[in-house]
Amino acid sequence: MALATVSAALETGGAALVALAAGALVAMDRSGALFWSAGVLGAVFVSCILQTGSNLLAHRMAIDIQAETRLAMGRKLWSAPLGAIQRVDAAELRRTLMEDVERIEDGVAHLIPDLVAALVAPVFIGCAMLVIDWRLALAAFLPVFAGFLIFSFILRGDGGLSTRFVAAQAGVDTALQEAVSMVPVIKAYGMAPENLRRAEGAFKELADAVGRWLAFAATGTNWFFLATTSSLLFVAPLGLWLYPLPEGIAVLTFFMLGAFLLSSIGARLFGAMGRLRIQEASLARVDALLRLPDLPLLEGVAADGDSIRFEKVGFSYGRDFVLENIDLEIEAGQKIALVGPSGAGKSTLARLLLRFFDPDTGRVTLGGRDIRSFSQPVLAERFAAMFQDNFLFSQTIRANIAIGRPGASDAEIAEAARLSRADDFIRALPAGYDTVLHRGEGLSGGQKQRIAIARAFLKNAPILVLDEAAAYLDPDGQYEIQAALNALATGRTVIAIAHRLSSVRHFDRIVYLEGGRITECGSHDALIALDGAYARQWRSHAAARSFTLRNAGTV
Repeated sequence: MALATVSAALETGGAALVALAAGALVAMDRSGALFWSAGVLGAVFVSCILQTGSNLLAHRMAIDIQAETRLAMGRKLWSAPLGAIQRVDAAELRRTLMEDVERIEDGVAHLIPDLVAALVAPVFIGCAMLVIDWRLALAAFLPVFAGFLIFSFILRGDGGLSTRFVAAQAGVDTALQEAVSMVPVIKAYGMAPENLRRAEGAFKELADAVGRWLAFAATGTNWFFLATTSSLLFVAPLGLWLYPLPEGIAVLTFFMLGAFLLSSIGARLFGAMGRLRIQEASLARVDALLRLPDLPLLEGVAADGDSIRFEKVGFSYGRDFVLENIDLEIEAGQKIALVGPSGAGKSTLARLLLRFFDPDTGRVTLGGRDIRSFSQPVLAERFAAMFQDNFLFSQTIRANIAIGRPGASDAEIAEAARLSRADDFIRALPAGYDTVLHRGEGLSGGQKQRIAIARAFLKNAPILVLDEAAAYLDPDGQYEIQAALNALATGRTVIAIAHRLSSVRHFDRIVYLEGGRITECGSHDALIALDGAYARQWRSHAAARSFTLRNAGTV
């Protein structure tokens, strides 16, 4: 900014030097004209050098700020509750992380130096003009001032067009993501193009918003440029009347050049105003993400073991409670199954234990210590979790398994894969453990699960959370993968969510949830003897396992 300020001052000084050179020419002072002309060249040259330096520094700073902003957003995504992040639309989150942060480059590297130059230059010109002749100074500045006044009034009455334009852009992003996701369903069911009407409507809304904004802005632009470029119409006749030629050539030249510079500065400011509004909208979205609340960290006593307890826990995603008055104690080394109908709150209970959310009422303790008193990295060390959808990064298989324990040796990674029954199929791949995955493309669901199990083996955490971890098991590999899960569970506390009840019938306790409450709890045999909701679900499960499709007397 300092370099841009000096550069703008030299640019203004160049106009004064041109005026002095013109005066020397009229006075037939050849040496004076050459001297002032050399001064003009020197001023322009130094101004360019300083402006180049300003731009280089601004670009380096912009890159640093972008990097720091993305790192800060990454830290926020790590420290904020998962629930708060999930409430942000995925398309909006992507746009904030990528496009809005990318726009910071224009703001820091271009907009700030441009605004400094555009704001400083009028100050220098104005001061010089006022010193020379206040009447001509007013003639030069009044039209420019009127142009900005008109433009500011027009901007205030945009009727929310800027907001509508930003919302329309977000609508297009969301509609396009949905349209791409719909392609397999459209092809499979032969759906007509009418089903993509939402995307078409989003494009029409954006086109309408852009058209209205351009129509609105065109009016302001015309009046603005008409006013700012009319300075010469006032300065020229008044200057000729006040300073007749040839004696007044130096003053007239300075004011004419000054008026011309003011009109060009006005155009630069006008363009900067539009970019400034875009920056304002982008920074507001970045700021909103960075202002997401962090998970609170409580003071706590030291943990005593790995026992888990839910104490009067209640939780809701909105108005209605998903979980209510949950009391459950799990001793270290126990194997607990959470079962019940869909929507009963099983996955939510597991996510509260992993502290993806905090309970609205009650608390969850680990070793007698409220889990809110653990830092996120320390808490994560105590758990190995596998979900219904196991995300694989676009890295090598080796790197994906090593997420369980960064820095593990190749031998340790291979041993974890062997224990998870994944070693054979990995070695059969052309590049083996160095095969680069593209978010798991090319692998079956069962193979992805085995890599996830290998991660958990490598992590060797004392508590294992399984959320429908066997959802993608194929019949041929079912026995092996179930054996891998059993081996993984040995010596660990296990909390498993399962719909296939046969896989958890031998667990120490089965907890049946319904309507966000624990309605039954006990061993498989005890719950069967109770002949309640679990027994009914078991009978349905047994019937489903023997279900066959029949057609015209044949199976």
